[in-house]
Amino acid sequence: MNKQAIHGEAVSDEQIDAWVAEAEAGYDVEMLRKNGSFTK
Repeated sequence: MNKQAIHGEAVSDEQIDAWVAEAEAGYDVEMLRKNGSFTK
């Protein structure tokens, strides 16, 4: 049984894996604005 939750909503193992993959991949620094937001 999955016991992970955000704001009381269950979070699937697949969603956690997706977040891990995104974090490990990092971000293209050139795409970030000074304030840390993404640009289009």
